[in-house]
Amino acid sequence: ALWVLPVIRLIMPEVTIPRILPQALSDAATAVPVLTNDLTITPEMVMALQAGPSLMDIMSPYMLPALLTVWAIGALTFFLSHWLRQAALMDRLTHMSEPANELRYEIIAAAQAVGLKTVPDMRISDEKAGPLVAGCVCPIVILPDNFTANFSPTQRHYALMHEFMHIRRGDVWVAMAGLCFRAINWPNPLVHYAARHFRSDQEAACDASVINALEAEPGRHTDTVSEYAETLIHAAKSAMTDGRASPQSSGLALTIHHPLKERLMILKTHRKTSHWKSRIAASVMIIGAATLSAPLIQADAHPEEELAGKAETHTSKSVIKRMVQIDGKKVSE
Repeated sequence: ALWVLPVIRLIMPEVTIPRILPQALSDAATAVPVLTNDLTITPEMVMALQAGPSLMDIMSPYMLPALLTVWAIGALTFFLSHWLRQAALMDRLTHMSEPANELRYEIIAAAQAVGLKTVPDMRISDEKAGPLVAGCVCPIVILPDNFTANFSPTQRHYALMHEFMHIRRGDVWVAMAGLCFRAINWPNPLVHYAARHFRSDQEAACDASVINALEAEPGRHTDTVSEYAETLIHAAKSAMTDGRASPQSSGLALTIHHPLKERLMILKTHRKTSHWKSRIAASVMIIGAATLSAPLIQADAHPEEELAGKAETHTSKSVIKRMVQIDGKKVSE
């Protein structure tokens, strides 16, 4: 839930705080002295001196369009490269797979366990790919070729529940939104660094939802957390090719065993907490963090009105006296 904060931060309105003028500048703006060379300091001149040249005045008129063009090309290239990689992966896995008709009853049982009303397209790949789910509008679950022989019935049930929980939670849509967010902020390295941790938290949240669904099943007295953790480790070992784990081909394909280390550490400290307390705490943290990170704009609150009001209040005027020579005599002016 806390990952919603960057999105809220993008749409938050700017908070304007008034800028207090220095006392010397305020006196100069209200006194309006007349100098010897008849140069009058007006309130508008004081405000212009305070403001200084803006960034748009310094930048070349062609620099901003050029920067926007570079940013747009980079964002489009980043998004299309990931999208085409995802499309190529799913096209290859779909053509090199067959429907999982032999697991029909297990699939229905896992879908009912997570509350999924519509069963997605289920396919068994000809290689060690998955279990994974991909696709926003028409999600597809890909199972590895050794899913039936190498996974026990309990492990198959847990693995299917995990992929179905991704669909029920809308994680495939969230992954697409995360890709769009990365494309928009492609020049920022912190966004790409945070994307890996975002995926870890996304998988950990899915794990927690699966465990809650398992613990809610009637008649279950086994150690659900330990069995589920063993399923994650077994899925990671089954996906290994030549002693090495298969790489994550696409950020839009949600696999059961990626990432693994952080999720096992979280499962080790699993505690069943109250949902409403967790949601209230998360809401308070989001609101507090969004408020503290609100963009602050320092500006003068109606400077013309303030200066006009001070001019009306102070009716006195400053006068400069000087001695001049007129016909050989000193005259005071």
